[in-house]
Amino acid sequence: MFKFDANNTGFDTIEPGEYEVYMNNYTLGTAKSSGNEMITVNYTIRPDVDQPCKNQEIRYDNFVVTEAAAWRFNSYAKAIGTPDGHDFGDAKGWVKAMLGKPIRVKTSLNDKDYAQVDAIKPSQFPNFTTPPVIKKGGQGQQGQQTSSNPFNNATGPIEISDDDMPF
Repeated sequence: MFKFDANNTGFDTIEPGEYEVYMNNYTLGTAKSSGNEMITVNYTIRPDVDQPCKNQEIRYDNFVVTEAAAWRFNSYAKAIGTPDGHDFGDAKGWVKAMLGKPIRVKTSLNDKDYAQVDAIKPSQFPNFTTPPVIKKGGQGQQGQQTSSNPFNNATGPIEISDDDMPF
């Protein structure tokens, strides 16, 4: 346990550059400064692509829902091949459509030396050789899980009566 291992010293700084990633987590909330709806997303640097920083996260990419920021939502949707004119319905519909899809991001370092996403582009490796890992900790509004599987958090048997059946 306490033997020095030079190969296990934490994560490397995610240097400015381009990385193949996928969105692994999101939170729906409100921007403190404007009160506008906001989506905060995290990305995993894909482990199935030969690139630095595999499996590390680029965190806290904020998408504030305003007309002026629509280009960011559109560039993401375009990068995954969304047909022009597609209606996601709302912010939650948009983010759920983006979750787990491969994209390429261009990063720089912010004033705290953390990676920030400056541009979103189509992936050069659109097919995963290992499936993306979506974090269960992803929270939707009012702290609800973003997973669509209602049994993910089940802790015991599920009881169903004839009254629960639609037929």
